[in-house]
Amino acid sequence: MENIRSITLEHIKKGDIFFVEACSQCGSKATITLEGVTPTIELVKSTGNCNLTRLEGTYFAEKTDDSPVQLKISIETGSQMKVIKTGTILSDIEGTEKGLQYSFCIEDSTDNDFNDYFITVVVFHKKN
Repeated sequence: MENIRSITLEHIKKGDIFFVEACSQCGSKATITLEGVTPTIELVKSTGNCNLTRLEGTYFAEKTDDSPVQLKISIETGSQMKVIKTGTILSDIEGTEKGLQYSFCIEDSTDNDFNDYFITVVVFHKKN
């Protein structure tokens, strides 16, 4: 059974640059997709290996239009997926916002350790 969760990323601007990375230490397979950027970012865990694994795929993209940016998490598991999300403003020492960082800790089963998947999305605002 596949569990899918879509999360809208806020405060994104046209021209922003994205870097996405994900790792896993669980027995499920997954696809992490960032939609609304060019190119679409897709990271895949194609095996049920429980070892610490970096998901493979495209890691960089740009926001080229005004459509919403969606992080889509798709995990092949029979349990209810749970997500912890944090957001941080990246600023220089004067306090000027330069970007954003979102982190997601995912629980794919029932042990509630939230260490099954870890996703980081870093957004760098276009320099004016």
